[in-house]
Amino acid sequence: MEAQGLVWADHLSSQTMERMSLAIMSNAVRGEMALQYKLCLFSKATTFISRWLRVCPSDQMSDYLDQSRKVYGAATLECLRRIDFTRSPNLAMLQALLAGAAVVQLHGDTTRSWFLVSLASRSIVSMGYHKMMTFSPDSDEENEIRRCIYYCYYMDKTLSMLLLRPPSLPQLPFNPADLVHTDPQLAVSMHVKILVKLARVQDVALSLVLKDPRHQVLATKEVMLENIQMELKSIGDEIQQCFVSTHLPCKTRLDERSAYDMHEKLSIRCKHVRSTYAPSPALHPTIYSGIVICLD
Repeated sequence: MEAQGLVWADHLSSQTMERMSLAIMSNAVRGEMALQYKLCLFSKATTFISRWLRVCPSDQMSDYLDQSRKVYGAATLECLRRIDFTRSPNLAMLQALLAGAAVVQLHGDTTRSWFLVSLASRSIVSMGYHKMMTFSPDSDEENEIRRCIYYCYYMDKTLSMLLLRPPSLPQLPFNPADLVHTDPQLAVSMHVKILVKLARVQDVALSLVLKDPRHQVLATKEVMLENIQMELKSIGDEIQQCFVSTHLPCKTRLDERSAYDMHEKLSIRCKHVRSTYAPSPALHPTIYSGIVICLD
């Protein structure tokens, strides 16, 4: 239970990790599929160790963890280099693209991460996942697809806002936050749901920043800004309830700290674009003040 706060609730569940691990160890997969599975496993290990480092109190242990993180990170990038992403997409390729994007982002290469997420977004569209309206809880494959969709959505909108570039994933016919299954005993799952909700806000805000022709009518802008303000107020209350009003151990609270840290960085990053689209000064400060980005 203590380690659960270190396991990031991304597109790769523990069941998926077990399935991939068994397939590799039993030589059930080879070639491209084996590379894709290994990339996912190495990426998960890299993310886990990176999160552990943020709360590790021992300097000596931190040194060993950092060495391990570098080894797994290098192995992930090597798999990423060897995989042929020009092939027709499948679920394993989609999972590998998102896993690679996460590790590349951890290495500070946001542009490359955004590019990999754009490939993942196109893969989702190519396979028709963006049109799926229902997901059977009894289907392992559909559960993996569900996790890929919400995580790709979060990454796509977040990185696009960070770089002020158009997102790649089209508008979905459902609320992607509804795809995140939460566990009250697992704070990180609630945190991811909040991030996906914020990704929707960022998507709307980004369309204003990039001056989407559909949203250039003043009245439309005012309505959109008011909706952003109300949504951020609601999400802010949820963040307060989720993290401030609960008594959680240190390892499960690291997402709260990173959320507020990344919020401050994004607020500074976006100051220079406020005046380009905000017709109402009263709404100005709230547009970005509630947008939280946490690329774990």
